Amino acid sequence: MVTNRERLTWLGRLGAASLLLVGLRSLLSNQIEVERPITNLQSSHYFLPHQAAEEPNEGATEDSRKTRVLARRLKQCVASGLKFLLSTESSKMQYFSSYAQEMCRLIKNQAAPHTDLELDGICEVRGLPQFKDGLMKLNEFADKLKDQSAKFCRTRVEQVRVKLWKALEESQFRHDCNNRSLVMYNFENKCGFGCTAHLLLITFATAFAVNNTLVVNSKKWAYQSGGWEHLFLPTSNCTFERKRDVRVDSMIKSVLSSQYSVFRREFEVGEGKRYFPPAIPAWVVEELHDCRDNIQAWYTGQLALFLMQPKPELAQLSASVRRERLGDGPVDLIGLQIRMTDKLAGPHKEAVAQDLQSYLKYADALSEVSGTRFTDIWIATDNTSIPAQLGALSGKARLHSLASSKYLSKTISREDERYTADNLLGIYLDLLFLSRSRLMVGTMSSNVLRLAYELRVAGERLRDASWDCLSLDTDYHLFQRFSQDNLTILDEGTPREGTSYPPNTYRNRWVATGYAQLTDNSRKHKAYVPKFKTEPIYITF
Repeated sequence: MVTNRERLTWLGRLGAASLLLVGLRSLLSNQIEVERPITNLQSSHYFLPHQAAEEPNEGATEDSRKTRVLARRLKQCVASGLKFLLSTESSKMQYFSSYAQEMCRLIKNQAAPHTDLELDGICEVRGLPQFKDGLMKLNEFADKLKDQSAKFCRTRVEQVRVKLWKALEESQFRHDCNNRSLVMYNFENKCGFGCTAHLLLITFATAFAVNNTLVVNSKKWAYQSGGWEHLFLPTSNCTFERKRDVRVDSMIKSVLSSQYSVFRREFEVGEGKRYFPPAIPAWVVEELHDCRDNIQAWYTGQLALFLMQPKPELAQLSASVRRERLGDGPVDLIGLQIRMTDKLAGPHKEAVAQDLQSYLKYADALSEVSGTRFTDIWIATDNTSIPAQLGALSGKARLHSLASSKYLSKTISREDERYTADNLLGIYLDLLFLSRSRLMVGTMSSNVLRLAYELRVAGERLRDASWDCLSLDTDYHLFQRFSQDNLTILDEGTPREGTSYPPNTYRNRWVATGYAQLTDNSRKHKAYVPKFKTEPIYITF
């Protein structure tokens, strides 16, 4: 007869044997157990809560598709017109008049069936205030058009998001790690958090496109000795440790070197197919073409949300700081990104510093044209004096920031001063509050604002947030070497300074005046074209 003690002994031995088998299987398959639900598709990130998808409606019809296209083009007119308005001096009315007339003609051609669209402030140029009023009416009309397909687009976007996240999970969390081609990203470049995140995202996008698994090696991260996974959930259950005959596809090696010059390479995907970073899956572009006006930002934002899922401790800290700084109730914010580290003199200087009054000027104009007045402003900054300086300029607005906390205890005056654990948390918290703001203003030359914008566009599921950000300098681009986007011109009547262009694709570099600087495919001719006359061409795989 077996006693209870013997029974417990055998159960203990069986348990130990099971654990040993699990350990051996992990050792042989080169995978680890992770504190992460592999199929967590219902709540992708802490930044924004999940909203359930709804059933499709009549938004799938051809007329509804045309309405969404028109809404996108009107929004483009509003965004480029507002930027032109803010960068144009009133003494140069001849340029302003020409710009407005070109916009008027394009809108009339595009929106011919809609007789209820008011264009007096745009087509009858009487001055800058009237033009701003015209942009406000145009934006209101575009929002009404978007509302007609809002239910359809919410469902469509959610379906695409779930499908994409499932594919990312299957790519990153494997049961065959030992036979899987792995791509390691080493945190060896000493650059800011936004820069590091975008280098990581480009490598992730490339690995996903060529059916490899991204593995992060962040032990040498200047910000945090604990590495990326000190803050965020593991990015994969695969690891290079103990793996023999590690193979990293040669097509990826140049990307892993993190040399900026190699990011323009094309890579073989297989069967004659090409991958050109940062190309997007073709099915994503096809499904979202009429529901999200910046698909590149949406796709990159989804990759960022996937890699930046916070650990419980970070989520608790974020919630605590939110309560401390903003209270428990809902707050409509306009976020100002005024981080200055990338504007310090030195080898990594990326942009020219803007005066504080310009940030408020752009914020007032964006909120006015959007039809919303804000009383609460979040200031994302690395300079302790900026909140006080803005307080003297902003009137009755309530200002919020990390000032006087350990996350912003002193002004960063040199690049090497930013690499501390507290500063890292400060950047993350600023990203959190910026991406939760209803509108954002800052400099898109900064990786931080571009990352916040990507998180905002990807995290907002009730509406398209593509137009919720206004930059004082360059417009959105994924990374420095990707600032030239492929464009097509909507209206061949655009003046091009006497150059001859074939009606196809152009290279573009955004400028801060509502224009696109285009170069033809031969790269011999340049011209400036109003941005509202251009359409993006997404590179897909």
